[in-house]
Amino acid sequence: MLNKFIVSLVVGSSLLGITGCFSGDDAPIDESLSSENFSTYSDDAFIIQYPKNWKIKDTELDSDVKDTIEVAFISNFKDPFFTPVITVEKIAVAEGKTTAKFGDENISLNENLVSFEELERVDLPLVVGESAVLSKLIRFQAKQALGDDTLEFIQTYLVKGGLGYVITGAYDANDDDAEASKMIQTLKSFRLK
Repeated sequence: MLNKFIVSLVVGSSLLGITGCFSGDDAPIDESLSSENFSTYSDDAFIIQYPKNWKIKDTELDSDVKDTIEVAFISNFKDPFFTPVITVEKIAVAEGKTTAKFGDENISLNENLVSFEELERVDLPLVVGESAVLSKLIRFQAKQALGDDTLEFIQTYLVKGGLGYVITGAYDANDDDAEASKMIQTLKSFRLK
């Protein structure tokens, strides 16, 4: 079951990478990550690669998020505080809205979270159809309420037609970087058909 804390932080808001994990490369990413470490999830609208052995949850999502979260990938690494998760959220947007504008709007929403602190932001080339589109990849820390523990998030955005996609990874900020690194690779692999 998706943790209500992550759902409330992910839905309607939305991050990126560990220091040293960003690339200044403007070319779209290679289409495939190592099949030894990553599996592929595909539906009618998008393709994403996710860490092998992570659980896929694309049905029976909590009723609060059924209409916006398309799929969640849940880590097999069971942290005592928080299990890492990646979500793909689909939101109706005005026709003609650009990926850049949609990303800026979501970053502004993130800034309203308790103890929001942006850690890093880079341009990220992603693929929509046959074209490369420049998105943002952002990494930040936040919490739901003052007394809660801080989580770290990575997030990117894409738009096609009247639909915007927010891809978010969340994990315990005190964990080693192995889970975060996998999440960054997953977000970089996201592409719209």
